[in-house]
Order: sequence, then C-alpha cells, then structure tokens
Amino acid sequence: QPIRAAVSVVLDAAPIQANQRKNILMLLLTMALMLAAGALFTWHLLKRHVIAPVEVMAEAVGLRARGNEGIRIPVQADDEIGMLGRALNTLLDAEDTAQQKAERERALAQALFNLHAGAADKSETENLIGALQVADRTELCEVALLFGEVVLRGNRATKVDASGLDA
Repeated sequence: QPIRAAVSVVLDAAPIQANQRKNILMLLLTMALMLAAGALFTWHLLKRHVIAPVEVMAEAVGLRARGNEGIRIPVQADDEIGMLGRALNTLLDAEDTAQQKAERERALAQALFNLHAGAADKSETENLIGALQVADRTELCEVALLFGEVVLRGNRATKVDASGLDA
C-alpha cells in the first residue's frame, strides 16, 4: 500500500530575504564601482590621446597669432589627431614662407628705392654694383641694366655677353 502523508515545514523567510537584499546591494555597488572605474579610464584615454594634443595645437596657433614665428606642433600619432597636427604644421610653414617672401620683397623695394634715390650722387659703376647686390640678395625674375643707350635684360637662366660694352 502506498503511504500517504503530509509534511508541513515552517520557515522564517526574513533571513533569506535579508541575505538576498544584501547580495543585490553588493552587486549594484560592484557595478557602480566598475562603471566609475571605466569612466575614469575612458577620461584618461581621451585626455591623453585627444584633449591634450588638441590643447597643444590650440596653444601653438594662439602663440602664432601673437607673433611667435617658427612654431611647430609636435606630432606623435598616425591617427586623425596626428593628421590634424601635420596639416597645421603645413599651414604654419606656408605662412612662414609667405612672411619671409613678403619681407624679402619689402627689402627689395626699399633697396631699389634707396638705389634710385642715391643714383644721382653715385657713379655708373657704383649704381651697377648696388643693383647687382640687390639682385643677389633676392629672387628676381628678371634684371634689366641700362648702360647709356643700351638695355641689357637677363635672368638666372640666361647670360648676357657684356664683351661689347665699354665699362
């Protein structure tokens, strides 16, 4: 014959529920700490690899805007930030070149003005030497010299035969 019986178990659920709450609280606290650690690590990576290089670039451009010439941006990465740094260096180099060219052209104009202003007081030989000195210091496309009624024109690629001149 089968045994028929009933068992009644009475348990207090309060300690089990308290343990569950404690475990859930510990899990949430652990997740919050891991999230905070991940956020700090991400901030550190962003600061080191994005924010700091962009701040260096901004400072370099600001220094250049205040008149410091020859500013270069140190490029250490081959990513997009590095590409931006190289592009800014190219721009700064082009600006340096343009400024140097403008200064040479200003110096040439001043030298030609001084040469022309002093031409009446100098001999033809002194004027020729002065013109040649100006031409040597600059990147002239063409030089024209006037000897009495004869005009000689030349550039760095062509040479003029001066054997027929009486100088």
